[in-house]
Amino acid sequence: MLPVSIVIPTYNRSELLAKIIPTYTAQSCAEIIIVDDCSEPSVAEVFAEAGLSEAATIIRNTRHEGSPASRTTAIRSCTQPFIFFGEDDLYLPAGYIANLFDYISRGTADIVASRVKETDSLNDDPTRPTRRASSGYEIARIGWDFLVRGDRSVRQPVYVPHLHTWALAPKHVIEEIGFDRRFKGNAFREETDVYLSAFERGYRLAFVPGKLAFHYKGPLNISGGQYKSSIAAGLAWYEYHVFLNNLRFLRKHRHALGGECILISPFIDSALYSIRRALGYPGRISAQLRRHRATA
Repeated sequence: MLPVSIVIPTYNRSELLAKIIPTYTAQSCAEIIIVDDCSEPSVAEVFAEAGLSEAATIIRNTRHEGSPASRTTAIRSCTQPFIFFGEDDLYLPAGYIANLFDYISRGTADIVASRVKETDSLNDDPTRPTRRASSGYEIARIGWDFLVRGDRSVRQPVYVPHLHTWALAPKHVIEEIGFDRRFKGNAFREETDVYLSAFERGYRLAFVPGKLAFHYKGPLNISGGQYKSSIAAGLAWYEYHVFLNNLRFLRKHRHALGGECILISPFIDSALYSIRRALGYPGRISAQLRRHRATA
């Protein structure tokens, strides 16, 4: 068994989590801790019906607290020296975490992450979806120009100032930094804040070669998580918190980022970032409509 605690916060996606949890149990990690942020139906109920009660330790919040608080609750319960941050809509191929652990064990970096690609399909083998979305993920950004896509294949580790959510890190580093509960709503930038804080403190972060994991963006996660079910209200709510949380992030790390990242001011840069995101709204709305039709 790998000395790794897998942490999965979840909200109103119990059925989806039940479908993807076997890809986590197959990782041969010492423990899986799920924090149910007051889902309806509860994770425990859905897992019991599916015969998955022994798959993970389930902690249920007494009230909806949001992602940073849920992650903090899980971390306090972890018994292993390393933590992998999973999610209720991320499929892992066999050996995904073992590959990350190998790079840390060899001293390649202190915190590592690997390839992830979006998918809008579900089938019996989630690592081979019948349809894959084309977009990737920001792995690291300095200024407006430095961008590494999460689905990009690399031949050797790429050292970066921050990583996507699904990384493997020493527990003591995460405890030292902690998740900032001031990132509200969709908690946009919560993981970037943690990883950039680690980078600022001298820890080495690397994007490493590995198999593709798949981030599901199909009809089963139309609501729950960090989203609302209504298309217009949901996008407005989400982008409102993108702006507020990005502003908080830039203000918090202003001295570390300096002129390389903050071009004018945290407020104006956050507004420009939101405008840039708005250019993709037609595609986002179309995708939401397709997902709504799929659930109708």
